[in-house]
Amino acid sequence: MEALNLNVEEEAKGMMSFDALPEGDYDVVVTEAAMVNNKSSEGAHIAVTMQVIEGDFTGRLIWANYNVSNPNKTAEKIGRSELAALCRAMGVANPQDTSELKDKPFKVKLGFEKNKEKDAKGNAMAPTKNKVKAYMEADGPSGPKEEGKKEEAPREAPKATAATDKKTPPWKRK
Repeated sequence: MEALNLNVEEEAKGMMSFDALPEGDYDVVVTEAAMVNNKSSEGAHIAVTMQVIEGDFTGRLIWANYNVSNPNKTAEKIGRSELAALCRAMGVANPQDTSELKDKPFKVKLGFEKNKEKDAKGNAMAPTKNKVKAYMEADGPSGPKEEGKKEEAPREAPKATAATDKKTPPWKRK
């Protein structure tokens, strides 16, 4: 038998939280995007994983699905509209493949999805899941300005060198 050599307390400290993030604006990148058939196999959606790349919640994940083919045409229209907003925020004009959605910094405004569950007394439970409410360009507006606060200069896109081009994600390049 091989030795496990596991310190449970130390490993638990580094465990990623899956609690909902506070409402607000977050700098993110798409780390995963894939076309997935829906449960009935009568349509498909694009499943996207976004990762926060700046601030107190760096590394945290956000998930979203965008209906791109659905028997319910309203659901499809909403999904395609949300996907278009995501693409505009990233600067992707006409994506032909889900891989084109990855590694491009942008901002999201997070809110909460309405929780449909009820507690034992029949009361609505607090929201427990984030929902993307808006998509913005990486150097776009990030909320109301505080009075008297200096406006920051727009951030430049990270510079890539030939040596780091494929090994280092674009948002981590200096």
